[in-house]
Amino acid sequence: MEMKEIKKEMDNNPIGFLAPLLFGDNKKIGGIASICFETALECSSNKMGYCKICKYCYGISDAKRYRSHAQRMEDLSQVMTFIKGNEHYIDIFCDSLEGLGVNTLRYNLVGDFRNEGDIDLIGIIAQKCPSIKVYGYSKRFDLMGYIERLVYNKDNLYCGVPKYMHYGALNNFEPIFNIEDWDKTPLKCLGDCERCKKCYTLKGVKIACFIHGSPSKIQGAINTLDNYNYMVQEFNKGLNLDIPEAQALPSGFFCKKLNILLEGMGFNMPYHLTDKGNKSYELKTVKDLLKFARGG
Repeated sequence: MEMKEIKKEMDNNPIGFLAPLLFGDNKKIGGIASICFETALECSSNKMGYCKICKYCYGISDAKRYRSHAQRMEDLSQVMTFIKGNEHYIDIFCDSLEGLGVNTLRYNLVGDFRNEGDIDLIGIIAQKCPSIKVYGYSKRFDLMGYIERLVYNKDNLYCGVPKYMHYGALNNFEPIFNIEDWDKTPLKCLGDCERCKKCYTLKGVKIACFIHGSPSKIQGAINTLDNYNYMVQEFNKGLNLDIPEAQALPSGFFCKKLNILLEGMGFNMPYHLTDKGNKSYELKTVKDLLKFARGG
């Protein structure tokens, strides 16, 4: 996207222009919006050797697999470059955030900060939008002191950094690769920013997070069941289950953990239940349960 095209859109229809970039395929406009300063393939932290787990990066994987995602990230980064240093367009951008009902803005959805100017822009946006929580992540070890000072002075600005970077106001994130280590950590990222708000309500804490990919989705499903006791309610009512987080999970790993959870709740396989139409089901395995949950 050329700068003259961005200027035209920002001058004439900023909200309509920014909405699909900020929210992507999410049809729910409002809530959490996302921005970036560079694409995943251009990530400064990766190039400089600061990222220790870049081989697990979902941004790189998605950029290679989905052209539409890669294009959106590229367009977003160009928009941020366009408004950087231009107070008039920063004001238009901030007004658009509020016009779209954004209450939380995540920066560095992919990539990282390129320089101190990017960090300054985030600080300006946080200052101009005091009602919006502004949060994100960075592995720019060389810029940590600069980031920390900015976060310390802004009540609505947050940043997460790797566990080997220790700065007072910043949150430390520890990547977790297995269920055993996960169970040992008291403060956990649930992998769902709509209902888990640790990243943008707490400062100076250590948070464990699953490596992006199937484990985080698995834990998200487990926490959904565990936290809201949803499965127990649905079993007791004899209704069809709805577990959206389980739609695309590798069945073996998920079934093992879900089986443990079911046993802890007092459910043993095979399990018999009846749906609204009085049709009876015998669920012999956790895989049968998932099939039933998906309406199959």
